Amino acid sequence: MAEFDEEEGQDSEALPDEDETTGGRRRGVPPFWIFALAAILAAGVALGYQALKNAPGVLEVIQSRDCLTCHAELREAMEYRTVHTPFVVKQCLACHTPHGLELIKSITLIERLQGKTLNEVTKSGQIPHGESRTSLEAPRPSRKSEFKKPLSELCADTCHSGLMKVAKKKRYSMPPFAKKQCISCHQAHASNQPFLLKSPVKPLCLSCHPQIAKYFSSATKHPPFKAGDCTACHRGHASNVKPLLRRRPKTLCLGCHPAIARLLKLPVKMEPFELGNCPSCHNPHGSGNIKLLKKPLPELCLGCHEGIAALRKKPVQMPPFRQGLCLGCHKAHASENPKLLVAPLAKNELCFSCHESYQANYQSIGHNTVTNNASAYQPEGGIGSCLNCHEPHGSDYTGLIQKEVISLCLSCHGPRRYFAHPIGLNWQDPWRGGYLRCTSCHNPMGTGITRLKRKDRDALCLSCHQADDPSYIYSERGSWHYQIPGSQ
Repeated sequence: MAEFDEEEGQDSEALPDEDETTGGRRRGVPPFWIFALAAILAAGVALGYQALKNAPGVLEVIQSRDCLTCHAELREAMEYRTVHTPFVVKQCLACHTPHGLELIKSITLIERLQGKTLNEVTKSGQIPHGESRTSLEAPRPSRKSEFKKPLSELCADTCHSGLMKVAKKKRYSMPPFAKKQCISCHQAHASNQPFLLKSPVKPLCLSCHPQIAKYFSSATKHPPFKAGDCTACHRGHASNVKPLLRRRPKTLCLGCHPAIARLLKLPVKMEPFELGNCPSCHNPHGSGNIKLLKKPLPELCLGCHEGIAALRKKPVQMPPFRQGLCLGCHKAHASENPKLLVAPLAKNELCFSCHESYQANYQSIGHNTVTNNASAYQPEGGIGSCLNCHEPHGSDYTGLIQKEVISLCLSCHGPRRYFAHPIGLNWQDPWRGGYLRCTSCHNPMGTGITRLKRKDRDALCLSCHQADDPSYIYSERGSWHYQIPGSQ
């Protein structure tokens, strides 16, 4: 029997089903609230995502704030000729660690997202420009800013690593560059000089090279050096050529001296010139001598030509050689002629350029057809060369002849057992002075008279002998008679 609720009179186990008319459906969560909850969750996720997404950006904005607000003394550097890229874009923290950010960092993330500010700090993390102050006027930060890396690493290994890689392949480096002491030459923020240099090139270089400064007082100065343009010839960091030259001297110097460069095509070249060792003769900065020569002539030439230098002690010297005029006969760089001569030795062209008076007579005599193979100057001189008999620089004998005149003549005209006329140290030459010798009566360069006589026929004899008494000789020392050897 079914149990009934006495109070209600209903079956407690089997209640009748609720129909649609009674509104007896089961109650669930309303769709509105489901939508609202989803929206809240989405907004939270979006807010969190936005916070996570923006947090680094906000921090970056704060760290990249206008440092010139508290370092206003640097503002004028922005107008300089050359400005360091991180400085001009205000990326101070590319090089420096942040400091003085305590106030800005006190703003919470939510407040930043909402654009709130504290104490005149804008939502972008900048203090208005109206509040700018110098480093001395700004409040002291709780900590001091430092370089992010040691200074040697910050410039050389971080931003300019490419330059360092190239420089490491070079043989020579400027000491400050090798030690990565960049700010010894360059400004860190801005400069009115190119490449952020601390000062113009001239005083900057001379600050480390004071020994070069003395050349500014020289009578002759190299034009680039005079203009203070050291980098016209030298590199600022590293080079394969010592001392940090942009190119080897042969290429570097001839690039500005094309007229000299053309001389390289000539067959005979001075060795230093051919090797491109221009500084062996010229000072590249300044000199008291013409053409920037390291020493005056002839000391410069004789410093390398020691054998020629010894001839300066000879009692008889060629006038240009005695006067130190080496360039009177020789070219300084190159020539078409042997020995760098200004004119050929062949046909005595060089000699006749100064001794023109001998040319006409000499060309017609036998000496002009002789080759003296014993001469030290053959075969340069060739047939009939003046250098068969003469020294070109200095000699112990008058006329720059190679040996004593009688011996010199006998080298071709000997041996002889006797002479028709007495000669030698025991006999005076009253006409020409000195002792009697071959050249007392004969001119080896020619006279136009047979046998190279100085005078024709009896006129030669009467230059010394009295006509009515041949044994009577005119002399500056007085008249005197001589006894012919072997006569009574």
